[in-house]
Amino acid sequence: MTAVRKYKNEIKEGDYYLRESNFGVISRSFVLGDNINRDKIGAKFENGRLYLTLEKEESKKTKSISIS
Repeated sequence: MTAVRKYKNEIKEGDYYLRESNFGVISRSFVLGDNINRDKIGAKFENGRLYLTLEKEESKKTKSISIS
């Protein structure tokens, strides 16, 4: 995930002029487990927060074979 933050502020008063600006890049990464269904990943950004929805895959059924 990568986000870019930009901030600019300009003030003009009387005989002076003030200009401030900031720029920043934020990056976060993580490794998903093998049991995450990559086709059903959801994300939403709300009130300054990022919400991720990760669904687990249904466990794979194992097959038993009896040996006599």
